[in-house]
Amino acid sequence: MITECITATPNWTERTVRMKFALGGLMLFPVYFRAAVYTGTPLDLPADPDSRPQKPAPASRDIRADLINSHPIVKHIPRISFHRGSIRYSASQYRRFQISLEGTFEDYLARYSHARRNKLQRMVRRWARHCGGRIDWREYKRPGEMAEFHRLAREISHKTYQEKLCDAGMPDGEEFVEQLRERAQNDEVRGYILFHGEKPVSFQYCSVWQDLLTGERQGYDPDYRALTPGHVLFLLTLEHNFASHEFRCFDLGRGEFDYKEVFATGYVRCADIYYFRPSLRNAALVLAHTALDCSWRAAAWVLNGLRLRKPLRRMVRIYYGSSRA
Repeated sequence: MITECITATPNWTERTVRMKFALGGLMLFPVYFRAAVYTGTPLDLPADPDSRPQKPAPASRDIRADLINSHPIVKHIPRISFHRGSIRYSASQYRRFQISLEGTFEDYLARYSHARRNKLQRMVRRWARHCGGRIDWREYKRPGEMAEFHRLAREISHKTYQEKLCDAGMPDGEEFVEQLRERAQNDEVRGYILFHGEKPVSFQYCSVWQDLLTGERQGYDPDYRALTPGHVLFLLTLEHNFASHEFRCFDLGRGEFDYKEVFATGYVRCADIYYFRPSLRNAALVLAHTALDCSWRAAAWVLNGLRLRKPLRRMVRIYYGSSRA
């Protein structure tokens, strides 16, 4: 999460950023600091972390790092290294899944087996039956629609495990709503809501950059889990964007999840890279973050070996999704 923009230059903005200290998505605590953040299209950068784009000198002295999220890479890079007088820290490396929107939605579905196609189509038909034969879902993209989209998305988000457990729900507050309005004025945002009657049950929040649509946040009401409303809304919006021919690609955003791999037609290898100013304070931050992440990876390796990781993760999601506390 990035907040409090003070100074901006082409493709770079000085902001307060948050580094999450987490175990397998479970938020423990954040560390906040000032950084120069790359705001261009990172997926258009060359897949070489040694060739970071040029930026002007920092406007303030409290800038601790440069940050480029989702920098393309060809292969795994060292987690910690030194680069041009900076401590280069690759906080995470992952595959960023994408769906090519060339062709038709029917062409896209044809890549699946007959059984898989039927399963996806049954999800939508089952939801239609649950709603009395008519599916109500809506797209929001104009400035005057953003407050309503945000209200509906927040109504869903506060019930989700993503918000309760991972601090990854739809951001709250009037400041964020104003950001949505400003982005909508520049045609840089899309919002989607699926309804059951008048009740919102699933949302998707997406960013727009030229001909690229990027999924940012999503969630669904856990009371409707058995009817897979998240997948239903995703399929409906995907079909809509195939038909509109407005975007070249649907980028599924950061984070590797099973459903993204199932739906994707390809991926780009990426890394979130910090270039810290050399100091004991920054070195301590990097080492502490690395130690926690390596501890979790070791624990996950053991849980995978015992075949416990997925059942435990599913139990936690159900518990936090059903809790209203």
